[in-house]
Amino acid sequence: GRHGRDGNHHNRNDRNDRGGGGGGHRRGGNRNNDNRNHNRNRRQESNHPPMPLLDLCVPGQGKTDSQKAVSRIIASDLMAVRLHFLDAPEEGFNPPDHCAWATETRVTEIQEAHQGPNVLGDVSAEKRPRKKPVETAPALEDCKPLEVNDETRWKAKVFDPNFKETTTDSNEDILKKALLILNKLSLTKFDKLSDAFISTGIMNNVDALNGAIGLIVDKAQGEPHFASMYAQLCYKLAKLQLDDIEGLPEKKNTPKEKKKLFKKLLLTRCQQEFEIDTAHKIATAIEGIEDKEEQGYHANLVKKHYLGHMRFIGELYHFDMIKIDIMLFCLESLLTGEVTEEEKKENKDGNDEEADEE
Repeated sequence: GRHGRDGNHHNRNDRNDRGGGGGGHRRGGNRNNDNRNHNRNRRQESNHPPMPLLDLCVPGQGKTDSQKAVSRIIASDLMAVRLHFLDAPEEGFNPPDHCAWATETRVTEIQEAHQGPNVLGDVSAEKRPRKKPVETAPALEDCKPLEVNDETRWKAKVFDPNFKETTTDSNEDILKKALLILNKLSLTKFDKLSDAFISTGIMNNVDALNGAIGLIVDKAQGEPHFASMYAQLCYKLAKLQLDDIEGLPEKKNTPKEKKKLFKKLLLTRCQQEFEIDTAHKIATAIEGIEDKEEQGYHANLVKKHYLGHMRFIGELYHFDMIKIDIMLFCLESLLTGEVTEEEKKENKDGNDEEADEE
């Protein structure tokens, strides 16, 4: 009926709009044919592939995760889009003269760049010549073979005929492990690494404990900016119980002596380092060195370590590990530069008294 006729009428109109030959809408079909021919001619004149459809949405837009994700676009597709927009805007486009690219070969240059291979890094036309390597080493036949000294070269302990495998580490192995942990010690990992430092076995005997104290003092001297951290480590070690430590004489093998052992050894080592003459230490460091610059380097290194030791002593005072009397003695000796043997003895007695009070 009527609906069927209306449907046929709409079908004819659609066919005529798409450019169909029959019907009363021939004029509209001819207009569409002209537009298609014009577009085809433009593509033939431009001589480049049709423009791809690129999704250039900002990352984060969209509803699904795939739409919000960062889309990867091939460089060739971006260049193809560039080739479709070579003409400058007709209105509102007035670039400076030194920025305007208005040469006659502009389009050709862009097309040639698009056809060439993609080059990463330096894409300049001029290739820089590579420098030829200069041979500085002597000829192989002029080199003397290395001499292997079996007495001084490193050997694994298992190849030593006198090696005996034991379940406990020696003091040398304990101090090596302790030094490795001290090199990694930092404020952010202080609790974890300080516990690992204690678990290496430095509390097994007096020699190992004394060696560990020497490592801490040396690190504090060489790294004065971490003096507070090393003083905090000493404060933690002083609070530990040394019930199972070995190597003490019978007279000092008591709970009271074990409690103050670490602090007494630490103060004794600090006093020894403080009383060393800097000039004598510099002379020992530069002995056998003839180069003036190298002598100055070692001299400055000794001075740096001495100043680092002063800072370490001050940090120990902050943790209440040194009495005010010892600090006053150190200040007086630093200002006057003279320390008598009697004053040294009094300072040593003060260290013992302080450890006894602790």
